[in-house]
Amino acid sequence: MKQTIFLFFILMAGFVFGQNYISISDLKLDDGKLTTEKFIELRSGENNLVNVKLNVFGDKSLKDYDFNNLTKIINTISETAKYNLKTPSTYIPNTIVLSKRPDNTWYSNIFYSGQNDYGGKKDCSSIIIISDKGEIITNLK
Repeated sequence: MKQTIFLFFILMAGFVFGQNYISISDLKLDDGKLTTEKFIELRSGENNLVNVKLNVFGDKSLKDYDFNNLTKIINTISETAKYNLKTPSTYIPNTIVLSKRPDNTWYSNIFYSGQNDYGGKKDCSSIIIISDKGEIITNLK
């Protein structure tokens, strides 16, 4: 019985954490560009799940993109933004805007909040350019 329960939790964890944030069916064609706007769940600095607005833009080649990579890219962007704060544990992501560029990189602008040195709330944004492989190219805090 214990093995069955353990196996159930392993399978559920794989299902919950292995999902892609977006899929081809989420994309809409608008003025010759593929776009999507939806809410996803990301981890805050205290490791809680929070709803985050995600906007993705790209040309028609985006429909052939491997969305497993995009999930990794979104997680990398969120983690990078978290460590742009002096107190990463106060990180709360709000919105991520992603745009696929012709040179196979992603331009992102992430909006988030955290605490400043005096304990007050601080709204922030970071521009992060990231490769298709999830490597940070530019991090503008």
